[in-house]
Amino acid sequence: MTETEGRRYSGASAEARREERRARFLDAALTVVARDGVAAVSARSLCAEAGLHARYFREAFDSPDDVLTAAFDVMAAELMGDVATAIAAVAPEAPDVVERKVRAGVRSSLGAISADPRRSALLVGADVHPGLRARREALIDLLAGAMAAQAEEILDDPPEHEDAQLSARMIAVGGMHLAIAASAGRIDASPTTVEEIMVAGILSNRELSAVLRRLREVSS
Repeated sequence: MTETEGRRYSGASAEARREERRARFLDAALTVVARDGVAAVSARSLCAEAGLHARYFREAFDSPDDVLTAAFDVMAAELMGDVATAIAAVAPEAPDVVERKVRAGVRSSLGAISADPRRSALLVGADVHPGLRARREALIDLLAGAMAAQAEEILDDPPEHEDAQLSARMIAVGGMHLAIAASAGRIDASPTTVEEIMVAGILSNRELSAVLRRLREVSS
């Protein structure tokens, strides 16, 4: 390590200061998207919001799109981490374990979004940004995969893997849009109501295997 690389300012190393500036740009992206929309995200707007010089932007990112996708990745990682932690915290021997796990997962995922209202704007912004859209689809796949895995693990009559994935994806997409609409005030639904509707929708799928067998027997 050279003297310059190892130099510290105000007790912080050069690497720590780079990470701090990067975090400021990510936070600025959330603010700009929530206030002005995805189209307003540029190197200039991010530097102005973060209060940092353009050279620091070039040091941290190749383009404004990189900042947006990195901000989304941070949000998605935190959300999935919260969901996994919440579900794992439910004791296997707990009464009504299925309902408790479902409620824990739903509550943590909704909480991860509502903890910072700007995150809803980033999810909505994916409608008009290809990079964000791909990441939102990947997040939906992760949420659906987690739900399907739980169904296969804890249900007495779990659906086939493909059926579980499709059903879970429908719930994940619907739940995400419901939560965003409620957060934005487009529908009149409290956070508790949104949580209850999502939990009830998931729990109603406990009979999915039986219903699908009956439908497929009729159509065959």
